Amino acid sequence: MSTRMATCADITYDALTGLYTLCMLMTCLIEKSLKGQIIKTNVSLEAGAHFIESLHLQTAAECQEKCCEHAEPCNTAVIRVKNYKPGVSCYLFDCKSPSVCSFDTHSDFKVIQLSSSSSSVQEHQLDELASTSQQDNRHSHASTSPTSPTNVQCFPGFHPVAGSCRKDCQKLSFECLNVDQPSLSQCIALYDKCDTFNQCDDGSDEVACSYDQQQDHRNDAAAGGGAGEKDDNGSHHTAGEIVFVGKV
Repeated sequence: MSTRMATCADITYDALTGLYTLCMLMTCLIEKSLKGQIIKTNVSLEAGAHFIESLHLQTAAECQEKCCEHAEPCNTAVIRVKNYKPGVSCYLFDCKSPSVCSFDTHSDFKVIQLSSSSSSVQEHQLDELASTSQQDNRHSHASTSPTSPTNVQCFPGFHPVAGSCRKDCQKLSFECLNVDQPSLSQCIALYDKCDTFNQCDDGSDEVACSYDQQQDHRNDAAAGGGAGEKDDNGSHHTAGEIVFVGKV
């Protein structure tokens, strides 16, 4: 069983620079699926494993996807399938390669161990595409702006920006533009926009501001109960969840 992950088109073309960008396609493979197993947290961490984060999700498949697409190396998903509330508890680990993690039996959990491999488009396909593009350009007007890559598909909770996938911001948050870094998701509380301080790396939160805008943003945030940052996966969970895993 495998899950193919791709956050951009295989090849994108910039009409201004004439450059092609080759996107590496990641294939996430399940090496083992261990039902009735749980990680020995403390033993594994002492052996060199790294705990990434805990999440509460709707399905076990979502937990696997979170591990596959995570920015940090992730190769082990521990899932509590019998839960005290709807959904599943998901714990992500980097168990290194070869694995340094240890496991024990527990009927409420299962462990999915993953491996990732990458593949790229062959060089001759790049040459063919470049040749085709040059022929098409002879019959079209010169473009004054970069063409946008097509067929960009993003996971739920992400949206396409200039050929990349950017994580969605929480409601009542302002998304920094960061036009030079389309995959960078930077969110600030809405009431921090137009407060005369640059919270966004590119300063886009202080562009075209007025005092009236600032007051409007603060009123919106107050009405919505605040716009604090959510965690990397948009989930709220108690800090004690991983402690529970470590006790087994």
